[in-house]
Order: sequence, then structure tokens, then C-alpha cells
Amino acid sequence: MLCVLLNFMVLVWITSAQAQCNLGKWGGNCQYNCSSSCYHGNTCSDGGQCGCMQTNGTCYECSTNFYGVSCDIKCDDICSLNEQCVQDGFEFACGCDREQGNCNRCPKSTWGSYCENKCSDNCINSECSWIDGICTFGCLKGFYGSDCSSVCSLSCQSGCDRQTAECFPPYCINCIKGMSGCDNVTQKCKSGCITGFSGETCDKTCAEETGVSKCTNCRHISTPIVTLTVCEECQSGYFYDMSSKKCKVCSTGCSSNVTSLSTCFPKTGICRFGCLSNWIGSKCDCTVANCDSCVYDQSQVCARCENGWFVESGNCVECNTNCAVANECDAASGTCTNGCKNGWYGLKCLHACASNCLNRKCDVNGNCTEGCVGKRYGKNCDTMCNNCKIACDQQTGFCESGCIDTYHGDDCQQLCNDTCFGNQCDQSNGQCSGGCEEGYYGKFCHLSCGSNCSENKCDVETGTCIGICSSGNYGKNCNIKCPSQCLEPLCVKENGACASVCKDGYFGSHCNVSCPDSCPTDKCEKDKGDCTTDCFEGKFGDKCDQTCSSNCKSTLCHQKTGACVDGCKIGYHDTFCQSTCTGCGTLGCSQNTGKCEGTSMNENNDNNTIMIAGATAGGVMVIIFLVVILYWCLRRKKSDTSSSNSKDTPTKRYSELAETSQL
Repeated sequence: MLCVLLNFMVLVWITSAQAQCNLGKWGGNCQYNCSSSCYHGNTCSDGGQCGCMQTNGTCYECSTNFYGVSCDIKCDDICSLNEQCVQDGFEFACGCDREQGNCNRCPKSTWGSYCENKCSDNCINSECSWIDGICTFGCLKGFYGSDCSSVCSLSCQSGCDRQTAECFPPYCINCIKGMSGCDNVTQKCKSGCITGFSGETCDKTCAEETGVSKCTNCRHISTPIVTLTVCEECQSGYFYDMSSKKCKVCSTGCSSNVTSLSTCFPKTGICRFGCLSNWIGSKCDCTVANCDSCVYDQSQVCARCENGWFVESGNCVECNTNCAVANECDAASGTCTNGCKNGWYGLKCLHACASNCLNRKCDVNGNCTEGCVGKRYGKNCDTMCNNCKIACDQQTGFCESGCIDTYHGDDCQQLCNDTCFGNQCDQSNGQCSGGCEEGYYGKFCHLSCGSNCSENKCDVETGTCIGICSSGNYGKNCNIKCPSQCLEPLCVKENGACASVCKDGYFGSHCNVSCPDSCPTDKCEKDKGDCTTDCFEGKFGDKCDQTCSSNCKSTLCHQKTGACVDGCKIGYHDTFCQSTCTGCGTLGCSQNTGKCEGTSMNENNDNNTIMIAGATAGGVMVIIFLVVILYWCLRRKKSDTSSSNSKDTPTKRYSELAETSQL
């Protein structure tokens, strides 16, 4: 049981170690590298694994051109074609068998397990099956057999059938399948032509059909508009160049082999066995460093560079290290095919994104893609939006979070009126948002309070003065002059009424009414216009506009009532001397009673006599009363003194008498 547990723990440890190793590593701590000959591709053939076993480093599969348990034996040069593989239909077979080293495929003109045998020269195009050497497309004229080693009868002018040795008719020489592929009635090939020939009767060579010298294999392309015959392969020692549409000789820089194989592949021009010294490129046609192929016959002018390089003026320039994927750029232009590393832009990623780009991100034209750093805007974030509170829209420069104090507008470039309180205004319309500085009003605080407002204060919306007006003015805006007849330049703000008295000669609330002409002076009472001094002689009333009665003894009368103050003229009486006396003659009558003046004197004398008699009698009675009272008091005092002080000396009594006498 213990052993089972230990084995399980070891297995878990191994599995854990395997799971932890990356591709290309092995060992308990993944400290070893798999052999470079192990296959390290992204996908492995037959559903197998890539790299090596992480317990012992044994390769799961071998890389192309290697075989053996440890993939350390190189395949034969004939089947080891590097990356230039033999095309078999739509597949390319390369390298050799893992166990024995047998070639997986051979070049067209060789066959055998190790491609050690050369196809018969009698095979058309010297091509045969790489397995058994049977000629692929048949025999040259005059030969027959599976390997075309037998000679046709001399009587066969057009050659003979490969299988039966029966002489070909002139019109079936180049038919596939020989006689069996020929229609004797139409004299046309039923199954097409052998390689190198074209036409309904297969009587024309590919070189003739395509107009390409040295062309040995061609193909028909039919479209609704036109039918073309194009060259696909050239004779040995040549390759078909797609750009020039010609068969070009293999480069002199291609290395040769002991075999008689062409030094380059007929379809691609790629050298079979690599390059001679100092020659580079897949076609070994170039002496330019890092070049894959040069311009034909111009070994110092590169046409296509190796991966990681691009053509510039005939030389190979390394792809910019700022490309997003290292060593990946367009071979012709140097354009980074997967974009640039963060912080760089341009087709070749030669330019650094502006430092003002957020996260240093920009597009191929250098335009910032994630916004700007700080208060900036524009495609390259090179314009300041200085007056924004926080930042602004990258495209428009509009301050989305509002403006700092003293500025307004979408881009916060317009100054608020300096008459706004604290220089603060609404961003959208510039209207002052915190009121106005002292002395101004209106939505934009652009209107001045009236200069006559006391302390220069007014309502921020209406401009109406707050408080009183300056001296000499009135009205809501203190823009109306006080009446000039006010003695002092002060008047009520609401209606302009004079606050003090009027100038001489005027009265009324606004001192705009002249004093009555009947007043003896220019002065009159403010409210009613009454004269403030006595009227002229013969006049009376508040405004001295009434005439004293002509019956007054003099021209004077009471200023207010008009009563005659000096009496009436003879023949008249009462307060205003309007009543006439009756039967009084020349003496007239009393102003107060209207009685004749003579009768009035006798009655007065009688009255005086009676009054004097009454007064005399009253005086005598008072004196008698006082004497009686005095007498009574003296008697009472003497009686009291006699009874209480009978032993007093005579001197004291004298004094008392004296005192009494004095009384």
C-alpha cells in the first residue's frame, strides 16, 4: 500500500512538473531545453504533441530534415530540402521517416527510399514516381515500358504505346494514356495532353502555346470572356518567374549536388541545396545582407527581404523595433503589419505619440485615441483649454465641467464682465451669476447705477436706487432734479416734494406755487400759502386778500378776523361796523351795544355812584368786624393772664401791655 502511495505521489509530481513547463522545456524544474531538432510548431501532425517529454527530453516529433529517437540525425540531402518541399497535389512533403530516415518525398527526377535513384532519361520531363521509378507522364518518342527503357520498333514513326508498344498514329503521340486516350475518329486526345504539350490534338508545346521559351508545363484557364494558356513550369535549370512571365535560369549562387538535379525548383526558383558562399536569399540570387531574393540579374538590388526586414532602395532595412510584434513588417514598405507598440505611431512606427496623449495612446496618424493629459484638446492634444475647471472635450475644446472664475463660453475663452461680483458669470450666456459690483446692475452688470444714487447702490435687476438720493435729486433712479424753489436742495425720493421750506415767494409741497401777491412780503406759509407777516393797512385774512370794512374808524382791522380795532365811524356799530345806529344824532352809538353815546354816559355815572356807595358801606362793615374781633381777643388774653399769674411783677405786665399796645 505504501509503494502504491509513493508511486502515486511521484506521478502527481511528474504531472505537476509537466504542467508547469512551457513548450520547449523539460525536467523537474523545467531547467532543460528540448533539442532544437524537436518540432516546436503551434500544431503537430496526427494530433501529436509538440516539443519533448518533460520527464526525459525525448522529442514527440522531429523538425523537418531530422530523424532518430532524439531527432539528432540529419535526413539525406536529397530528401532534406530545408523549407523547399516537393509539392504533391496540394500538400508539401519534406524531410524523412522518423525511424529509418527514408525520404518522405523525392525530387521529381529521383526515386527510392533515400532518393538515390535517378529517373530514366527516357521519361517525359525526366519525372517518375518517387516510390518505384515508373515514368509519371509517359515516355519520350521512340520508347515504351513502365520505366521507358524499351525501344519502339523502327517502323513506328510517331513512337509507340507505352503499354502495348503499338505504333502511335501521328495525331495521338502526346495524348495522356497513349492509344487508349486517343479518339481515332476526331483525332483528338480524349483525356488531355501529356506534360509539355497543349491544344486539342496536343500537337503544340507549352512554349508555343504560352509564348514562354523553355516552358515545359502549362495549364488552360477558361473564363466567360477569354481562354488562356499559362506557363506553370520551366525546363530543368530554369524556373518560372511570375512577375516577368518568363522562364529564368537558376541563380549562379545556387549550390549544386552530386546528382543531376536542377539547382533550383522549376516552379519557384528556390535553390534545392542552398547557396554558395556569400550568396543569400531563397533563390541565392543576392549578395545583399538579410535579403531573401534580389532583382533578377541584379545581385546587389534586393527585391524581397527576410522576415523582420524590408526593402528600401535595394537594401534590407530592419523592421522598426517599435512595431507591435517584433520583426513583423511589410517586406516591401516596412509598414508594421500589426500596428505599433504603445506610445508610437506611423506606418513604420517611427514617431512617438505626443506626451500629452492619455496613456501615450495614439492612432496611425498620431491622433490621441484615449483623450488628453490635463487641460488640453485637439487631435494631438497640443492645444490648451486653460480656463476649464477640470478638462475639456478633446474634439471641440468645450469645457464640459464649467469654467474657472472670470471666464465663460463653451471654450471658456471669454471674460466675464469685470463688473460681475467676484467676476463670476454663467458659462452658457455670460450673465453675472453672483450679482453685480457696487454701482452696476442688469443681467450682465453692464449698466451703471444712477450717479445720483446715494453710495452708488441700486437694485441689481431694475437699477432702482437703494436708499436715498444724492442732494438735489429724486425718483426711482434719482435722475430727476428737485424743484429749484426748494430752499435746500433736498426733496422726497418718491415724489420730489421739498423736504424743507420753500424759497421766498413760493409755497406748496413742491414749492411750485407763487405766494399770493396780496402778502406784504415774498414770504408765505409753505403748506397753504398763508402770509407770514401782517397785512398791508386796510387788508386782512390768511392771504391778506380781504379788505377791512370802510365803516371802521381807521383803515386798520384785525389781521385774521377783519374786526375793526379802533371802533366804528359815527353812525355804525358791531365788530365789523356793518350795523347802523338809530336816532343817536351826531354822538353816534356804542360799537359793542349799539346804544346812543349820550345815554350811555348818565347810566355810567349812576352806576359809578352806586358802586362807590356800596364799596364804602362794605369797607365800614369790615372795619367794625375787625375791631370787634380785636377787642374780643384782648379781653380773653387779659382774663387768662390774671388767673394764672397773680404773683407776677408789675414790670412784666407793662411789657405785655406794651406788647398789647403795640398790637
